[in-house]
Amino acid sequence: NIAIPTTAGTGSETTVAAVVNCPNTHLKYAATDFVLVPHHAVLLPELTTSLPPHITATTAIDALTHAIEALLSINCMTFSQNRALEACALIFDNLPTAYS
Repeated sequence: NIAIPTTAGTGSETTVAAVVNCPNTHLKYAATDFVLVPHHAVLLPELTTSLPPHITATTAIDALTHAIEALLSINCMTFSQNRALEACALIFDNLPTAYS
């Protein structure tokens, strides 16, 4: 199975969790299972360029949250700490351009 995310930041292409939204009832249903983790992910940044600015901003904050969470983890190692710091810098450097 293959995941092709259309927003940045959620990490949904790497997780065992999924949320399904029912537009008729406005209810959300959560599911968790290892079968939801795809074997491959295709990351195409151009799929995110048509997102409304508020979605771009909220998914960037989501990505920033993941990076900070990794940075502050008691299990944080040098490699992951460096990646988390790099992610924070990339988000801060690129969000203004992506938003506009």
